[in-house]
Amino acid sequence: MKLGFLTAALPGNTLEQSAQWGAESGFQAIEIACWPKEKASRRYAGVSHIDVSGLSQHRALEIQKMLNDYGLTISSLAYYPNPMDPDVD
Repeated sequence: MKLGFLTAALPGNTLEQSAQWGAESGFQAIEIACWPKEKASRRYAGVSHIDVSGLSQHRALEIQKMLNDYGLTISSLAYYPNPMDPDVD
């Protein structure tokens, strides 16, 4: 089992800054916030370290290499919509 962290908890950091902090703090895995870019209507909404809507294969490989360089594994990509929201759109 690997201990990881969610990048949304570091909203002022870039993905690389978050990865560096995680590696220096002893983490082995990273859960990357991938919420759509939006106004923060709830906690962590709008915090996005990967914009998956515009993610190219080249950029994905750059991210993977950077994380490998820090010794981190991607545990998951975080996007948690609110299923209790009354607005179905």
